[in-house]
Amino acid sequence: MRSDAPRPGAKLSDLLNWPLALPMPNGGSRRLIDAACHAAGLTLRPSLETNSATLVGAFVATRGGVALFSGQRASAQVRSGQLVVVPLLLPRFRQGHIALLARRGRRLPPAVESFAATLSAALMRRR
Repeated sequence: MRSDAPRPGAKLSDLLNWPLALPMPNGGSRRLIDAACHAAGLTLRPSLETNSATLVGAFVATRGGVALFSGQRASAQVRSGQLVVVPLLLPRFRQGHIALLARRGRRLPPAVESFAATLSAALMRRR
């Protein structure tokens, strides 16, 4: 990681002078990023827009840039040491929602009920 790389607690404005990769505009993560930028009065100009974790890893590694992506999305590159996760100070990102949808009146299979309980517990721990 470059010595001048963003540090934990960085703000969106700290990323303005970096080559930047963002998710595609049609996804939920990008909508959260765009909403946070709008609230801060910032306009990010990405060098790359993609949903490919592989492409993001290559972009960051070869261009010396940064990417706003979910840490889970790039978990293989993080485990290998190719990328590092730097938490940003973005309270608005905590406003994301996730829902499990099922047909009304349908009894969910035990595996789905177990998955929903596990997911809910994991999300509650992250708050």
